[in-house]
This record gives sequence, C-alpha cells and structure tokens, in this order.
Amino acid sequence: MDKNLVRVCTASFLLLCSIFVVPQAVNAEIVDRDNGYWAPIMLRAPIYKKWQASLEYQPRWQQAADKHLTESVVRLGAGYEFNKKLSVFGGAYISSHFNEELDWENRLWEQATYTSMIGRFSLQNRLRLEQIQKEEFERSSWRLRHQLRITTPFPKFKNWYLVASEEPFFNLNSAENGPRQGFNQNRLYFGIGRQINRCTRIEVGYLHQYKNNRGKPDLSNNLILTSLTIDLNALKRQPKPCNTKLATLPVVRNP
Repeated sequence: MDKNLVRVCTASFLLLCSIFVVPQAVNAEIVDRDNGYWAPIMLRAPIYKKWQASLEYQPRWQQAADKHLTESVVRLGAGYEFNKKLSVFGGAYISSHFNEELDWENRLWEQATYTSMIGRFSLQNRLRLEQIQKEEFERSSWRLRHQLRITTPFPKFKNWYLVASEEPFFNLNSAENGPRQGFNQNRLYFGIGRQINRCTRIEVGYLHQYKNNRGKPDLSNNLILTSLTIDLNALKRQPKPCNTKLATLPVVRNP
C-alpha cells in the first residue's frame, strides 16, 4: 500500500478518535440520541468556460419530530474550476424548519476543494467557511469545516465504488445568544455508490453526526443518507450524451 495513503488513513483515524470517540465516552450520560434520513439532490452545470453553477436541495427527516419532515435545505452557489484537481465555490444556504422549537437559518459559504489520486483511491479535501445567521443570534456565527473524502472502485463490480468521509466542524467565534467558540460537531460517513452514466451517480450510506451543544445535552444522530448527483460538466469535457458507456470509473468528486 502507498506510504502516503497510510499516513492519510492514520491521521484520519487519530482525528476521529480525538473528536468523535473521546467526546462520546466523556459525555455518554448526557447525550440525546436520534435517528433520521437525509436525501440530498445535487446539480452542477457549466456557466462560461471554467465557471460553474451548483444547486442542492436536501430534505431531512428526524425521529425526534415524530418522523415528519424536519428541515428543508437549499444551497445555491457558483465557482471556478482551475483544473480537475482544484476548484473554489461560494454561495448562499437557506434552511426552513418544520419544528416549532426551531427557527430559520441562513448562511453564506465559501469553499476550496482539492482532489488527488493515490493509486486506486480518489482523495478529496474540502475546506468550507460559513457565516451563519439565525433569528436569535445578535451577529453572525463563523464556522470552519473540513471534509476528507476517500473513494475507490468496488472490486469486481463495474461502475460501483466505496466511499468514506470524515468532517469536523469548528466555531471560530462566540456569537451572542449563539454557539460558543470551539469544536461544534463531527460527521462520519460510510457508503457505497454507483456511477449510472458519465453525468449521474447515486450513493447510499450511514452518517453519524455528533454535536457538541455546550451546556445542553450533546446529540448523537444515526442517519441514513441517500444522494443523487448530476454533473453536467462531463458534457463540456467530452461532448457526448450522458448515457455514453463508461470506459473507466471517473474520479468521484463531491460538489
């Protein structure tokens, strides 16, 4: 196995232990647990030359809300793809809640994504900065999140792949009536995906969300996640129909 891959996996495991396993062990007696289902649908399309637009709609269901639709997320963005490895994006996030105990949430976000190949593994680093506004906040809460996402072709199954990701969140400031500065949450994901054609892929997997509520019971959410991603930039790179047969599994990048 490539030495660089070993280093990356080791670092990811240590990070997971430090911000996911340890907090749960310490706060096990004050953790609220919930189950749910998230179903993001993502679209990316070319605008002009290397400029692109992105759109995501994500409905969320949580058991704590009697299994009703608890949140509806819309994320709009635009960005520039320097090459197949590096891109920068930014945009707006609008969240509507269907729970009387929650209120609206709006965000601005900016991100940089770098994708590289290590043997048969696609390694994606996504760094995202968010400015979060909620009704009770006196000012914006700034949050930084970093997602490490690894995909690899599934042995002996054409167009299928395995995926795993680790994403810690950190609050950069303490907003009045809002989150405190420091560790906010962690998301750990394992799944399996299929590249349907050159433009479309689907994934299904398990997402564990651990949230540090600081003063209130922490949250440990077990979530099933299914996603549909449509990337029309494949038509620009190679002007062929989306349903053209794949010669090889393309690098799987997350918008």
